[in-house]
Amino acid sequence: MLHKIFSGALLLTLFFIAQANAQPNSTTITPSLEIVQPITITKNTDKDLLFGKFAAYVDATGTVVLGTDGQRSKTGDITLLDTEPFGAAEFTVEGLPNATFSLQLPTTATLTNTLPNSNDEMEVSAFLTNISGTPTIGAQGSLTFNVGATLTKSSLAGRGIYTGTFSITVSYL
Repeated sequence: MLHKIFSGALLLTLFFIAQANAQPNSTTITPSLEIVQPITITKNTDKDLLFGKFAAYVDATGTVVLGTDGQRSKTGDITLLDTEPFGAAEFTVEGLPNATFSLQLPTTATLTNTLPNSNDEMEVSAFLTNISGTPTIGAQGSLTFNVGATLTKSSLAGRGIYTGTFSITVSYL
């Protein structure tokens, strides 16, 4: 009889253990996100990349180096003229305060002579900024910086006004 009671108690215990292990278990998950201001870049008014005027014979070669401080220097057979305007380009990045971002400058850009029937071109390269280290948007949500570059005058580029465009890309890190 003791054996039947023990067997019944064991069977009942195993039943409750199996029931306890089979109980469903759940937890609650709370998804969240924050939408922040998108990062933007704007060229500041009247702050284009301006190499200014220089004199050179058609077959002359050289460069005009425009620093981020707006100062110019030259190499080769060209003469810089002291007439304005010349200066570095200025841009403002706006976005999430204190956020870091990447800044992608072009490798090269082409300036084309605007004179009728002219196919003359000059190349702009060695773009640089006055930002040191990883760019960071200021506490007020903006950062202003300058861009300089080097213009190369080829022996085929004649007189005229040369214009072109280039793009700068910014994105949050």
